Amino acid sequence: NTEKPAETALRLARQKAAQVATQHKDALVIGSDQVADLDGIALGKPGDPEADFRAMAWNHKLRVHFEAEVEREVAAIPEALDPDELNRRVDLRERPFLTIDPATARDHDDAICVEENGEALRLWVAIADVSFYVREGTALDREAERRGNSVYFPDRVVPMLPERISADLCSLREGVDRFVMVAEMKIAAD
Repeated sequence: NTEKPAETALRLARQKAAQVATQHKDALVIGSDQVADLDGIALGKPGDPEADFRAMAWNHKLRVHFEAEVEREVAAIPEALDPDELNRRVDLRERPFLTIDPATARDHDDAICVEENGEALRLWVAIADVSFYVREGTALDREAERRGNSVYFPDRVVPMLPERISADLCSLREGVDRFVMVAEMKIAAD
């Protein structure tokens, strides 16, 4: 058999799609030049980026919208940092942290700081402290657990957390105070 692994995968996917299409009236068969329709939702023609996104979201059961209860919980989060929590934490705001995500990233949640320490280096690695906002047992916690992770597409993201958290409250931006979790490491010259 001279079939390459990618060709085998494509052949098997087409076979599975044909099987599903015969068994389920709402199935999407990739490769059709007709407008696909799932339960009354027109996806568009295959090859159209919006139709492809809708098909991928449907096919992989991606949750592209947040439930109202989750949105209400997120809207209730105060804009200002909790002063009691600020007092409880080690203040590293005077250290020269740099975000390590590229400018084109959809979220900026990592940062590092490196300083000389005699013959060694001290490295701090910070990540936005999402756990401060996602409290156990809340609707937001349950939704994040169901989603498990964000799903990235070339032109958009289906986020694990609502945008207010992922792109605002937990986005590490210059001159904006944020709660982070930090690992501090000493790196010896040898």
